[in-house]
Amino acid sequence: MKDPRVDALLDSYIQAPWYKSPAEFRAYAEKYFVEVKPLLIKAGLAKG
Repeated sequence: MKDPRVDALLDSYIQAPWYKSPAEFRAYAEKYFVEVKPLLIKAGLAKG
């Protein structure tokens, strides 16, 4: 999964590769959404 173009793009934005399996990413996204949703509602960017 190593692509020099991707590495160059990540470097240009000072980003590190972050490899997650689909299941790992889904778990991360679900947890993150639960944590952030109250802030989004308060800012008027999501419905409660």
